[in-house]
Amino acid sequence: MAEALTKVKGVFSLTLLIFSTIIIHCLIVSRRTKLSSEFNPLVACVALWASVGWLTILAGSHGCLVGLAPINRELYEDS
Repeated sequence: MAEALTKVKGVFSLTLLIFSTIIIHCLIVSRRTKLSSEFNPLVACVALWASVGWLTILAGSHGCLVGLAPINRELYEDS
């Protein structure tokens, strides 16, 4: 049951990510964002993905703090 719930959460999260990415790209291409209205939309898309990449790197280093499954502490009692 817990594995099914984890899979549903993953699919839901991925669906929201894809949906929001499509919406943001549509806004960029139609020049409805500040950056894409002042510059080429390609610059805005590159800035978007560079920001996402940077945030992924920062959030990845904090993965040990939140969001991971609990560990079996008995494995590390002696260390």
